[in-house]
Amino acid sequence: MEEIKQETISIPTPQSYGELRERRKRFNFQLPQFANRFNFQNLKYNKKFLRYLLLIIIAVLLIGGVKLISNVSSGQNSSTQILGRSNGLTIAPPISTKNINKDFKFSLRDDKGKEISTFTYAVKSVELRKEIMVKGQKATAIKGRIFLIANLKFVNTFKQGINVNARDYLRLSVNGNANELLAPEIHSDPVEVQAISTKYTRVGYAVSENDRNYMLQVGEIDGKKEAIKFNFK
Repeated sequence: MEEIKQETISIPTPQSYGELRERRKRFNFQLPQFANRFNFQNLKYNKKFLRYLLLIIIAVLLIGGVKLISNVSSGQNSSTQILGRSNGLTIAPPISTKNINKDFKFSLRDDKGKEISTFTYAVKSVELRKEIMVKGQKATAIKGRIFLIANLKFVNTFKQGINVNARDYLRLSVNGNANELLAPEIHSDPVEVQAISTKYTRVGYAVSENDRNYMLQVGEIDGKKEAIKFNFK
């Protein structure tokens, strides 16, 4: 008879089963614990990131809003100053107005004194006022004095912007005294006139309420002057 060979089969002992169960418990216990800690920390960092991002967005919106309000306010102030209103202030209308409507041509010169173009200096009208607006603030003439305002228009046909000192081209004499010439005390010089554009401005004098026989002399400081004589009714 053929001899049957027996192979030895190793069967785990109860102690081996116990070790396996213990390892499985440790593995199953520690893995969820690690995952929970990981998720909690990520959530914590995400909350911090979102909070900082929200603060940055709010700051950007606030800065943009302030700039927008400032630009709108500046534009309104510029317009209201021309119209005689600013910051809710109003000024009294002119006491008397005289239309002039005279245009004068002056040269634009380069650094070497060569004429490169011309611009128009127009005296549109003159007014007597007790109240004017200066840099957004109302100014009132003291007793016995009054403001004489000359309304001007500049026309620049040159392809570059220019800066003009309006008061350099205008002198005033009163009561027929041509020996005493007054330079404007109220002005916005230098007046910036953009390329190929028109700009309105004004200059003014503080004169006596009793003054009469006004005369404006218009011209370059070293050039020929043209006289404009007028009176108010």
